[in-house]
Amino acid sequence: MDDLFILQARPETVQSQKKAATMVTFTLQETGEQLLTGLAIGQLIPAAHEADNPVGICGQAPTDYPEFAAFLVRCGIDSISLNPDSVIDVTRRVAEVEVKAERP
Repeated sequence: MDDLFILQARPETVQSQKKAATMVTFTLQETGEQLLTGLAIGQLIPAAHEADNPVGICGQAPTDYPEFAAFLVRCGIDSISLNPDSVIDVTRRVAEVEVKAERP
């Protein structure tokens, strides 16, 4: 089998199944050791554009990690979904990257 699937179960997703009436917030205190690197997203974006398909991402990573949002912009992402409290900061970061990359 040539396929590789990576599933990350976020703590709040796993814990949400235990007590429906309880809400718990989990915050990562640090990032762990990087186990893998890859270009899956970096390869997907240009391939989708070659097929005339726009690419967007919805998730927590661009909100929490500005360097990931910058990476997505450099790859040519068309849209990024953000948490409301991060829109201004991430939009400024995206604008800086777009200017440097001369993206429209």
